[in-house]
Amino acid sequence: MSWETATEAFYAALLDDDPEQLYERAPCGYLTTTPDGTVVKANATFSTLTGYDREELIGRRTFSELLTAGGRIYHETHFAPLLRMHGQVAEVAFEVVRADGGRIPVLVNAVLETEPDGTPG
Repeated sequence: MSWETATEAFYAALLDDDPEQLYERAPCGYLTTTPDGTVVKANATFSTLTGYDREELIGRRTFSELLTAGGRIYHETHFAPLLRMHGQVAEVAFEVVRADGGRIPVLVNAVLETEPDGTPG
């Protein structure tokens, strides 16, 4: 295989990445939640950073339950209402409590997916 052919194959493979694998291998932690905050999907990066197995998160925890006490208060009084009102929230600093009890600072961005009629999806 020539250098040119190998380079073309390499770039074609990059463009052909499976979206699911991009989610899984992202350099940042991703959580997908229901409108009430229940975790329904977590990528490998989030699991590694927090020390939680996915089985401990998916369907068993809400996003706010992963936060410090102060973070939970801010989430309930500001973050969640703003997300419902505006459909998105950007660059909010929280601390996530790791499975081992340690804390990690996180910068959260959220987008509320909606149905065609405007209700949360």
